[in-house]
Amino acid sequence: MQKARKPNRPIIGLDLDGVTLNTFSCVLRTVNCANKTEVPYCNLRHYPLFPSLPGSSAEQISNAFNLFWEERPTEIGLIHPKIPTILRQLSEHYEIHITTSAAKGSKKATPNIISTLNRHQIPYSMLHHVESGEAKAALGKSLGIGIYIEDDVKICSSSDAHVILYPQPWVWGHIERHGIDSIGKKVQIRPKPEELDKMNGKPRINGPRLIIIPRNWGDIRTLLLGSNTLRS
Repeated sequence: MQKARKPNRPIIGLDLDGVTLNTFSCVLRTVNCANKTEVPYCNLRHYPLFPSLPGSSAEQISNAFNLFWEERPTEIGLIHPKIPTILRQLSEHYEIHITTSAAKGSKKATPNIISTLNRHQIPYSMLHHVESGEAKAALGKSLGIGIYIEDDVKICSSSDAHVILYPQPWVWGHIERHGIDSIGKKVQIRPKPEELDKMNGKPRINGPRLIIIPRNWGDIRTLLLGSNTLRS
């Protein structure tokens, strides 16, 4: 068994689709066009997506993700324009490891993922392809990932690391259907800036486990670096 490495800096496990990049918007547009529907983004209350998209199937949605990563990667944009700046700030204090199942790690998609990261000037230490949330948690344990920035609630039960759960519609949909306790204990939803400041920075990485649903990437920056970065 591979031993967990001891990093010099805390490690962030960063997801791509739905957290850093707007791939879900691209897929929704394609599926709506193919099925002649007009499902709005806010209606994507399930993950996987097909229960939220009338007439769709898991295969159709998977093919749509593969289409963008293998054929049309230049159409994939950022969730928020300030993400590269925030990640550059984070990279001064953390190792950023991208952990993604985008296109299931196909050989055709991998160079497109790398070129997309470069095009958007997203800093990272390593890129890891995984097949599932369980595989992501196992990888995180071997690497010593202390914090995940994710949009898949399954990581909350499969990993003991801190989780910053990006507030996508399917996150709220899961909470509506299964309750907040299905994610974990002491989940903090949209904490106020002064509450984030109490948790900010490196000492908290070794403290009691946190599961936080922020309002936006600004909250993520405050949580991990402190509010002083908001003025920089």
